[in-house]
Amino acid sequence: MADAPNDKSSVHCPSLGAYEGPFRSSGNWSMQASNADELELGGRHRHWMSSLEVDVGRCLCVHSSFQAVDVAFQSILYKRGFAPAPFSQVTACAESRDEQTFVAQYNKIRESLRELFRSCNGHHLRSVVLLIGGCHMLPKELYRFPIRDCHLPDLPSGNGCCSKCSELSKKEVRQMCLSLTVDFDLSEMPHLPQEAYAYVMVSVSTAARYPPELFTPYEDFELPSEKKAKERHMLVSYISFKHHCPSAGSEYSSQNDESIWLRLDPVLHRLNA
Repeated sequence: MADAPNDKSSVHCPSLGAYEGPFRSSGNWSMQASNADELELGGRHRHWMSSLEVDVGRCLCVHSSFQAVDVAFQSILYKRGFAPAPFSQVTACAESRDEQTFVAQYNKIRESLRELFRSCNGHHLRSVVLLIGGCHMLPKELYRFPIRDCHLPDLPSGNGCCSKCSELSKKEVRQMCLSLTVDFDLSEMPHLPQEAYAYVMVSVSTAARYPPELFTPYEDFELPSEKKAKERHMLVSYISFKHHCPSAGSEYSSQNDESIWLRLDPVLHRLNA
């Protein structure tokens, strides 16, 4: 599949309104959440590690994976108070300098990720990480998105998942937003201080192609161990996108290649509510 045009792969998580529960009754769409462990903060138990699997009923190609990460980013940032309204509303009504800066910075993050999520990098993407806190080395919250691309040869019949590679439809985007709202509850998490920042890191193989003006290799970065995350009361979430084809259970050779972390230069600061 050719690389996605800019106007189609930019998605906004829409204003959600009342939830009508399409994921509950739809056969192809589902989301499974589980909590691995919990700790006690401020006298209340909070899950320090959780996992979530998003199933859109089909395999996600590199382009639709970018869209899914974008949708999840918008949902998380809104829930964690980085913006007083969904991103689409902030974009449409940005008047103050702070609002315009926020929109510009997020759009730069989005465009940078789009440049990375290209067909040539389909087998070289490892994971995307959203870090929230005062410092990217010691974040308070970590959201990790493992990225897997279908790599089995397409079938002669044309029925392989590679032949069905396509972007998320508007319906799929809206359903994903709604399901993230219901099944990924962050309401019990501690309030963030105003001086909180959001950082984005991407793990890729050394063979990945990326614009050096948009990404900075970060040799000193590593994900915290479970022990360190728990000791520092770090809240960790793993959000994955389910694959349905046989390649989901097999290893592609590049997965064994050496990997590096790339840091996106834009850093998001919370908007005043």
